[in-house]
Amino acid sequence: MNTWKWGGDEEKAIVKLLTNQKNGVLATCLENHPFCYRMAFVTERDYKSLFLATDTGSGKYKQIMANPKVCFFLDNTRDENNDTFSAETLSVFGDIESGHPQGSREMFIKAHPELSNFLERKKTTLLCLSPRAFKLVINFEQTYEVGPSM
Repeated sequence: MNTWKWGGDEEKAIVKLLTNQKNGVLATCLENHPFCYRMAFVTERDYKSLFLATDTGSGKYKQIMANPKVCFFLDNTRDENNDTFSAETLSVFGDIESGHPQGSREMFIKAHPELSNFLERKKTTLLCLSPRAFKLVINFEQTYEVGPSM
């Protein structure tokens, strides 16, 4: 488990994005081919785990099991012209695995009640993303990296 050494504006921006956003884009890589998937997520209060749900029969799940190193991207954009210069974006680099601690399923359903039927399926599993580093970009040019060198 990581103990994050951050503070100031970057900590506030990271916490705000992880708290306020409900969806992001999961990037995987299999046999040197990148794949991206828009996914709902929820995070623990300490930001040491992000939870995402997927079907164990999907190609996404097979890619993750073959290569658990992923990047999860989220932002506060609204698809407007000024987003380029006003956006805050966050890339979360880490390892992802199938399985979850007690209470994470309930936390996920509380954040995403529209996905409760999906989560009840036998083939649906929660994935746990353990961040090892964050890259935050504010206003197009301010970049902060938290965690070991990438």
